[in-house]
Amino acid sequence: MSPSAQQTHHEFVRLAAEEPSSLYFEGFLRSGYSAWPDGYQRRFPGLSLWPGIAGLKRRLNRLVGRPDSSHVLIASRSAQLMTLAARILSKTCRSIFTTDFSWPAYQNILQHEARRIGNHVHVAQCRRPVLRERMRPDELVTSIVQEYVDRNCDGLFLPAVDNLGIRLPIREIVVALRRQARLRFVAVDAAQALAHVPLDEYVSVADLTIAGAHKWLSGYFPLGVAFFGQPGTQEIINHAATGMVQTGELDDGLLRFCGQLTDANLDGYSETVNLGPLFSCYGAAADALATVGPASNATTIQSANAERIRDICQVGIWRPLMPETGFRTGILLLESCNVLTHLATGEAVRWFFQDRGALVTGYDGGIARLSMPKCRFSSLALRTLEKLLVDRGNWTAGRKLSSTGGPRAGILTPHHGSQTNQCNKDDQAFLREAVQQCSQEKVQW
Repeated sequence: MSPSAQQTHHEFVRLAAEEPSSLYFEGFLRSGYSAWPDGYQRRFPGLSLWPGIAGLKRRLNRLVGRPDSSHVLIASRSAQLMTLAARILSKTCRSIFTTDFSWPAYQNILQHEARRIGNHVHVAQCRRPVLRERMRPDELVTSIVQEYVDRNCDGLFLPAVDNLGIRLPIREIVVALRRQARLRFVAVDAAQALAHVPLDEYVSVADLTIAGAHKWLSGYFPLGVAFFGQPGTQEIINHAATGMVQTGELDDGLLRFCGQLTDANLDGYSETVNLGPLFSCYGAAADALATVGPASNATTIQSANAERIRDICQVGIWRPLMPETGFRTGILLLESCNVLTHLATGEAVRWFFQDRGALVTGYDGGIARLSMPKCRFSSLALRTLEKLLVDRGNWTAGRKLSSTGGPRAGILTPHHGSQTNQCNKDDQAFLREAVQQCSQEKVQW
């Protein structure tokens, strides 16, 4: 949670405790701190940054390089905004192109909407060539365009950055598709991109870009935002959103409330909503804007941190799983080259690192995802990482089966799958014996 997000949220909580409802609260929410009487301003100086709902939208637009007047939707959950995007894609496009880079929950929403209307979603398999076969960005563009044309698609849904940290060349893909095929609507998932990589080039070519405040923006509390990109589809999006809110198909009280508040048209029947995320989001956006531009070195620091970890991994059992340079972001994947670690579940990988002082996201097959901080690693952090990643003893000492319950730190639950074929020849005999005995036991490292 960023410093300003903490400050504004803490002060809002104090306001809720001391003045849960007042004559001035609606005006404060709509128009900001300046709408308050002097007495309130003196009592709650920590909210001096709050500019009102319209001001929050302006700040978010600036963060992604859009004009202040561009439309922005705010909802309590980004999944609701994905439902809106899926509805528009499914109604305007007969065949929607997407890839296996997409977040599974969003992919399911899109598939559900398309099936309901009777249209088709084509899912291209692109992740393995990028991660495992060193495909270049220009080759990915060519591959996607060719498959899109071959499948006679007319709609597109892609993530700007996927959950494994692969940054897609969205602009190049969209420009090529508009030149060679019909492209009715483009939706982009920027959940992993907002305040992580520059978003202006994505928002400028998409019709609707969906993001959230709780990840790289560091607003902490879930809050969904959607940016409008193309003038020609803004009325379509507004009409669809208004209709779905009225029918309850977009069941998001905050989305409804923010719309009514901005239009000064509160109907008195809206549900009670949590306003706290609005304030933490604004504080986080203010902090992010302070670091945007040529003077920002956050991306440089993240890259340097990733390089330090890559240097550490020159020895030991962990190896960086890196795509070509153009795909890289502040997310670094590590894959174990140890035979038994390939049997590990994601939960076991996460607990192993956590017990040794590092927080990672774990994936089945012995893969760990590290999000690089925007400040340089301290010497203590580097020593912790070096001991964890280099010390083979942590992983190979005591290769034995244990009946200890799990999963917990240091326990890797066997995963029976094709990863077995990647083992070194020297480990085959041990592995066969281990797999036979591990049906109800854990592998203790």
